[in-house]
Amino acid sequence: MNSNTSVIISLVSSGLILIAGVLMMTGVFLTRAEKSTTMVLGGCLAAWAIFRLLNTYYKMKSAKMEEQREEMKKQTEKLLKRK
Repeated sequence: MNSNTSVIISLVSSGLILIAGVLMMTGVFLTRAEKSTTMVLGGCLAAWAIFRLLNTYYKMKSAKMEEQREEMKKQTEKLLKRK
């Protein structure tokens, strides 16, 4: 699977989970359950979605930095071979 595809899937699923969590906290979902139950479950879903968003962001940032390191190594080797 392409890394761009996996990032898109991760971001979309995180967004959907966040929306579900917020809707639970506002009372749109699980209207028959106790308010405290829906608040806790909605809060957990929202926190999990935010964690997934941050995790995806930092993995993308780390991958970009790793690509830059590899490019710098190639450039350094190229420069040293020229001398």
